[in-house]
Amino acid sequence: MSACSLTGLVEVRFPLYGIRLRPAKLDYKSNIGELDYATVELTVEAGELLDEAIELAVHPQPAEIVVGDTVLARLVIDNESLILGRDSATARLKDVRTVLTRGVVSGDFPIITLGEAVDYVLQQAVDPHGCIPGVQYTDETLAGAVEERYTTTVGKVAKAAGTLQDTIYEYVPQARIINELLNGTPFEALTGDELAEKAHNVGSMVGLPGEVGGFVFEEVSPAQALRQIEEVFSLTSVIEPDGTLTVGHPEAKGKLVPASPHPNSLRVLSYDVTEGTVPVSTVIVDGTYRLLWTGEDGNRGGAIGMVKGRAEASWTEEGDGRVVEVNAERVDNQITLARIADRELRRHIHDFEGGSVTVNPLSSMAAEVSPFDVQVGDHLFTFGIKRRCSTEESEEIPSEIFSINGVHHKFDPRDGWSLILHVGKLVPEESVSVSSFIYSPADDEFIDAAEYYKKYPNLANDG
Repeated sequence: MSACSLTGLVEVRFPLYGIRLRPAKLDYKSNIGELDYATVELTVEAGELLDEAIELAVHPQPAEIVVGDTVLARLVIDNESLILGRDSATARLKDVRTVLTRGVVSGDFPIITLGEAVDYVLQQAVDPHGCIPGVQYTDETLAGAVEERYTTTVGKVAKAAGTLQDTIYEYVPQARIINELLNGTPFEALTGDELAEKAHNVGSMVGLPGEVGGFVFEEVSPAQALRQIEEVFSLTSVIEPDGTLTVGHPEAKGKLVPASPHPNSLRVLSYDVTEGTVPVSTVIVDGTYRLLWTGEDGNRGGAIGMVKGRAEASWTEEGDGRVVEVNAERVDNQITLARIADRELRRHIHDFEGGSVTVNPLSSMAAEVSPFDVQVGDHLFTFGIKRRCSTEESEEIPSEIFSINGVHHKFDPRDGWSLILHVGKLVPEESVSVSSFIYSPADDEFIDAAEYYKKYPNLANDG
């Protein structure tokens, strides 16, 4: 199939207006951790038709890039997206998540699940045209993950000091008389609430907040609130071709995409994947969290203090590599530390071996996975590919499975259609092992977490 014949299969659709246009050129990018976008070149006549439709638009409207019967991507267009030129028109389509910049999120949530938090944020967005039709999770258990606020030792001390202050001035006459004499001077005594607030502020200044966890949104946009949620839960979001917001780990839902000289695979034009010099073989994550006392009846007691936890993730395939140390700021328990260590090591491994693989979509129309169905998070399986300018069997590039973290389509009738896949090393589940430790003041060292809880069976580490 030639590029010219493919032109008739490519459309940019605007369902709200029933407009379907054939682009002269198309450039579409989708990368994990970034906003999607597309630049579409149209004829002057097509641009004027679209301009008339969106001229009075107040809110972003859905726009779809379609190849044949496949929706490649859903984006949005607004009244600032179109540029009319003398010989052509250019439409700059934006990520559907830009609708989340419209709206205000306010609220204090001491305890909330991931699903509840995301639903609440989406409800506050101004999206009258349904650019984001819904939300889904890469793992159905993620929606039930809980973020909970708790009072730290500093907070408890501040509250106790404030209560004591109020008690003294209520029941000790001399204290009330002195306070009256000092009224309006720099030496005037603080009320209990004021003293507690001061203690909280001082604690926060030195890195010891009185409370940790939960969410407080103070008139932020839904986009800002979503970013905060993603950071706390260590997740990311991507947009599906139908506009659905997917939250979690995109690579967890990815499909296998073969790329090789075989006719049923994507046909590779160039293979530009390199390795770093010294890989990261170990990530050590330190953090503090509260310990809860569990009574003999199984009921949880209060927090008895903060402990230092450590998680150490190791890449079993590598021996002597670099060691990276991380200090985690918001940690609820030892399990969270282990998840952070695992995620950080996988990120370093992913970045160690990566680059790009360029595919010829026109030669890949018979592939098992259509080049127009490839999405970020999918797994690219490369095999049987020879190095450039080589016909020797020994010059064949070793088979590898990569995680696709970027998809870039470029279409021009003169230059054809290219698909550039930005990839990184995919790390099998069994390639990373994680160990957990807790600092024992009695031993003055970190000891195995399992051994620690054997010594103190009434302590709970998952609170």
